[in-house]
Amino acid sequence: MWSSCPDRRARCAGRCACVALALLGVRSAPAAEVWWQPIVSLEGETNSNIDLVPGPNTNTPGYIGDAEALVGISTPSSDTIIHPRVDYRDYPSDTTDNRLEEYLDLDSSFRTQRSKGGVYLDVQRRDDLFAERDSAFYSNIGPPSPTSPDTGHTVTGGVRTSVLLVPDYSYSVTPLTALGVSGIYQQFNYSPDNAFDAVNFRYYQARTYLRHDLTQQDDVTVGVYASQYEATHIESQANAGGVSVNFDRSWTPLLTTGIQGSYQRTVVHLDEYSGEQVSVFFKDTSNTWGLRLNGEYKGQIQQFRFDAGRIITPSGGGGVYVSEQVRLQYSRNVTPRFTLSTAAIALKNHGLTANLAGSDRTYYRTGFDLKYLLSRNFFVQGGYEYFWQRYQFETFSANNNRVYVSFGYQGLGRQY
Repeated sequence: MWSSCPDRRARCAGRCACVALALLGVRSAPAAEVWWQPIVSLEGETNSNIDLVPGPNTNTPGYIGDAEALVGISTPSSDTIIHPRVDYRDYPSDTTDNRLEEYLDLDSSFRTQRSKGGVYLDVQRRDDLFAERDSAFYSNIGPPSPTSPDTGHTVTGGVRTSVLLVPDYSYSVTPLTALGVSGIYQQFNYSPDNAFDAVNFRYYQARTYLRHDLTQQDDVTVGVYASQYEATHIESQANAGGVSVNFDRSWTPLLTTGIQGSYQRTVVHLDEYSGEQVSVFFKDTSNTWGLRLNGEYKGQIQQFRFDAGRIITPSGGGGVYVSEQVRLQYSRNVTPRFTLSTAAIALKNHGLTANLAGSDRTYYRTGFDLKYLLSRNFFVQGGYEYFWQRYQFETFSANNNRVYVSFGYQGLGRQY
């Protein structure tokens, strides 16, 4: 009995030493840095044709209260930004457009010696009058959207709730080659919805890829993917498979460009019910391609971004569409207090298969934004935007001129 006590004491001492080393490791590990930046503003605006309908139209003044925050969590191996936001719009002469809107963005990434990954989440509940019109300005959080589901069609008092989830993970099997998986999940719900202009849908895409570094500046990525589009209130489904090739180049630490190509085969089913019997109302197969160019320059006082090309995308129009678009933005710090930004987007969407024929949409939006810091935290901001839209099956086009000015408070951001 006594001879076992030293062993037991040795084991106890060993366990205590392990616990002590673990606690020491926790205490010595770098703590996560948590920061946050609150932003609130009050805005006044006027629109010449806020509903984008045929004239004659009258100016519609409005007022917007906005509250948001950037919350960051950083460690040596990970970064996370959470961006909650709410705004309330009040249009005294057009009360059907009054709406409380909610947003939530999350962009998170991590890295280890041999792997890296990330996830982007975007959740919105908005008046579809504003949600269905693509913004010319890029979001400051997360990557550009991989889809373009907006239709431009709006319903008085309508609400659109949307979710976009984009995960990605890759593992370096050699110093130059990595294997990865990525995905897209997107869901749109309209209230009210209908079978023509606002169709609730779910979209899934799963992709596996191989990335290889050709040089220190160039890398190529080859992938295969499968996707499914499913309308939730009508019997419409599209199943697809395809291949993709990406080529990216870092010209300098400040300038990057990329080109992405894809080829996709899509099978579309539309079913109808006759009593308890289900019959195929429409079936079609389409082979199509996508091509997208992008670039970004980040200088000390100026930034430039652009995207141009053709993408295959789910749509609230009731199926899979092709979107041809050009988008660009230029920002410059004219002085330490004064910032100028200008942006433009032009797009044309058309249905991929014959059941969506005649639904082509052409849309332009451009504008500029001026921001001046009155002090370290308070700012005044204003700008102008022009909208133009037309549908193939309609004989008219519509445009809107928007002028706005706002005053707000912006807390200090991350202090490096």
